[in-house]
Amino acid sequence: MQALYVVSTEGHSGKTLTTLVLMQRYREQGHTPGYLKPIGTAPRHDAGQWRDEDAHLVREQMSLEAPLAQICPLLATPSLLAACLQGAPPPDPALILKAYQALSEKHRPMLIGGSGSALCHGALLGIGAGKVAEMLDARVLVVHPARDLSCLDSALACAFLFSGRTVGVVFNDVPPAMLEVVADVIAPFLERRGVRVLGIVPHDPLLASVTAAELARVIGGTLLTAEGGERPVSAFAVGAMDAERALAVLRAKPGAALLTAVERIDLQLLALEMSTSALVLTGRREPDSRVVAEADARGVPLIASRQDVFDTVALLEGALGRSRLRDAAQLARARSLFAERVALLAIDEALGLN
Repeated sequence: MQALYVVSTEGHSGKTLTTLVLMQRYREQGHTPGYLKPIGTAPRHDAGQWRDEDAHLVREQMSLEAPLAQICPLLATPSLLAACLQGAPPPDPALILKAYQALSEKHRPMLIGGSGSALCHGALLGIGAGKVAEMLDARVLVVHPARDLSCLDSALACAFLFSGRTVGVVFNDVPPAMLEVVADVIAPFLERRGVRVLGIVPHDPLLASVTAAELARVIGGTLLTAEGGERPVSAFAVGAMDAERALAVLRAKPGAALLTAVERIDLQLLALEMSTSALVLTGRREPDSRVVAEADARGVPLIASRQDVFDTVALLEGALGRSRLRDAAQLARARSLFAERVALLAIDEALGLN
């Protein structure tokens, strides 16, 4: 039974989502799947310690008993990167191999999480994705977004990097306008080049959303309302100047939040009538009492941002770009989409599970 290394050529492409879907599938089949994140390339400092968010998420979702330090044996912390830049020896890859061997004694199959782009991440530390795949003797699944035809170059490059180890490519989070292009143009082209396309998963608003509470945390804001923190937010409209354009976005995108100055009371009240998912308010004033009362009555969260409009927009875009699974409903939706759209049996067969 071989391990599966889930990679992409960019971050926030659905690698962790795919890993969770497969782990739940294998657990239901009677296996004991395990997880390894060889290199945490975007660690977060929490409660006085560094941790990798993907490793933490998978450990929590799958109730894994292994310590986080074993699941993610190498963290690219600022101090480690600074030391490497100053000429210190890179970390020993044996740290990864040792953790993998310990986990694989208790878990089969092993799922390995890629970091960022497989084409470059880990190079500074001297442990690129190709080296990881070879060291752990893993098969490779490429999970890749398909926003335009440029996805061909990166998907091919990633598939060829791992040569005969590549199981295939799953295009994830594909926008509606690209579904036909991927199915009729991109997939046949890749198949002719010897790269199997194992799935085309469409964009889904539920999977692209974050909770209002998580949004507040990411932008460094404050959740002002007691209710609505678990509301999903999948897009946002900016009402800084053009109110009509902002309202048009709210009409077109259910689940969108409104970002506007705290002084724009008229716009906030209109947005609440349209069932906006949240109000993100910038400025030093307290929200108007009418807005607070209406938001409370409708269960709509109010978030006060400490940043100006432009910085808040950048933070919101980043938060939605790296949205994470928040509950069982999201994972159930992901599993349903993968069951419909991905050749899961082909992945099973590549791992020796059939």
